[in-house]
Amino acid sequence: MLKGKGRLGLAGWCKIVASEVSMAQMTPQVSELLEKALTLSTEERRLLVSRLGETLEDEVADEGVEAAWDEEIKRRVDDIRSGRVPTIPGQRVRERLDARLRNGRA
Repeated sequence: MLKGKGRLGLAGWCKIVASEVSMAQMTPQVSELLEKALTLSTEERRLLVSRLGETLEDEVADEGVEAAWDEEIKRRVDDIRSGRVPTIPGQRVRERLDARLRNGRA
């Protein structure tokens, strides 16, 4: 138990410290927005967070990641087309999955 933190364990203390650090890094404009946002209802905050999250998803992904996925997809397609990787017919996959589910092995 940390002195002055009551029953708050280390994990709780870390959350407080992380929160304080984040607050210290905020601009006055962001701090003001946060204060206003915290006065909203739970549902309003949920909608706000959801919409803000959507705007982050709209941003361009790390170009290195996109390029790596493109290379990986090309490699996998080439492996299949060349016969280096055997394929399994979809019906056989479904049969195997059905058998595993019937036997209680997911």
